[in-house]
Amino acid sequence: MKNVVPTRIVAFITSLMLMSLPVVGFSQSDAAAIKYRRAVMKGQAGHLGAMFGIVKGGAGRASDLSAHARALHELTGMIESAFKQDTMGGKTRAKSKIWDDYEAFKAKAAAADKASGGIVQAVQSGDQDAIGKALGAMGKACKACHKKYRKKKQ
Repeated sequence: MKNVVPTRIVAFITSLMLMSLPVVGFSQSDAAAIKYRRAVMKGQAGHLGAMFGIVKGGAGRASDLSAHARALHELTGMIESAFKQDTMGGKTRAKSKIWDDYEAFKAKAAAADKASGGIVQAVQSGDQDAIGKALGAMGKACKACHKKYRKKKQ
């Protein structure tokens, strides 16, 4: 019988903890949405930076390019949904222009996704010139979006 009380307490505490978790698909707080969005964007920057490091010969293994390219492509496919929630409160460098003209923003996100797909194809081909060009195209896609939709660091 001594075991029944602690088990009930653990079950009660566990159920309270589960009820406090956000339910996917329901509205997130601005802070959570911004944190998610920043993680997606930082992940992209990390993979892109790693690929530039490999291509320039300073770091990493050429055999890792494929994994970085696929991961970058997966993350660029998340840009639109990561910015779906209009979140101007909190710590963010996102400009309100994103939500003022969401269709134009989606077009920039689609361009980045297409550019990252080009990196995957170039890496699969093994053509070093094609990889360099694809990375450059991705850099241009990032810059075009950041220039219009991202506040400068203060």
